[in-house]
Amino acid sequence: MGYYSTHIIKVSGDYVNKFVGEAKNELDKTTATIIHLANVGPTIRSDAISEMDAAIDALALNLSKLYNGRASRGMIDHLMVQVGNKGVKKELHTMASVSVLDPKTLTVTPHDTIGPNRDLKSLNRAIISSPLHFTTRFEGTHLIVTSAVCKEVSKFSKDAKEQIGSARKKALDSINEALSELSRVKHEANAVSAFSIEDARRLKEEIEDLTQKFTKSVEDICKVKNEESQGRSLLIAPVGFMGSLP
Repeated sequence: MGYYSTHIIKVSGDYVNKFVGEAKNELDKTTATIIHLANVGPTIRSDAISEMDAAIDALALNLSKLYNGRASRGMIDHLMVQVGNKGVKKELHTMASVSVLDPKTLTVTPHDTIGPNRDLKSLNRAIISSPLHFTTRFEGTHLIVTSAVCKEVSKFSKDAKEQIGSARKKALDSINEALSELSRVKHEANAVSAFSIEDARRLKEEIEDLTQKFTKSVEDICKVKNEESQGRSLLIAPVGFMGSLP
């Protein structure tokens, strides 16, 4: 009797252990943490477009500050001109008469007919240090003041393109990070991904296409601004040399 009792208990114990083990495995399968990789494509695309749009907005704002309209007395007659070495400053219109020669040219005639060259140098310093985006050069007794808008446009264009390039790099880095995570978990039985290798490939192509389109927009906008600003110049000359105006 004792033999059978011991045998039955032994058999029953093996069965129970086997049953519990199988049940635990099934429980582990049903309660295991599911690795879910979200579709990051829309977010990456949206962020890239937003940052590239911001680059265009910044470019438009910077270009709007550049003056390239018709020449007018108000452009320069309010500029402060330093006189001598004592720090005395006067408004330009108190030192010279400003008149419009044509839509592209202003004539500035110093009141001081004794020392016109001295006044031209003072006027030159005032103009090139102003925010009007002009460059100057002396030609004999004349001071030619030419718009430097093209130079500023080139700088703003470069800044916008760099910002677009930065947005591109950020997007591609995010795509590559998502691919690395996908590669890491692809052999996991409990991994579910809404973002595939094919999705990444298409998104990379789309980011490149967006980069080209936004870069082209920058170039087109700057081209128009340059065309608007071409040929606008000012001429500053002292009294007695009006006959040599071009």
